Amino acid sequence: MLVEVADHSLYEDRRMLAVYARAGIPRVWIVNLDDATVEVYWSPHADADGALLRESRHAGAAEDLAISDRGQDLGVIPSAAIFA
Repeated sequence: MLVEVADHSLYEDRRMLAVYARAGIPRVWIVNLDDATVEVYWSPHADADGALLRESRHAGAAEDLAISDRGQDLGVIPSAAIFA
């Protein structure tokens, strides 16, 4: 898992998702400070058009973020705790 913290670097952090997918990083969080959300990306995949993380969701400050490793649940972090 990789975590990026973005304020002015959000555009570049999103561009790096393809690099992380090529490297096989299974899950990436982008902590978007401007919008107080956590962008969660997973399922790295490479195809003829390049590499990408196939699935994503945006978690607002009132949501919980699950932590897992290879399908095993490790716990939950309230998104609001990240921005406190």
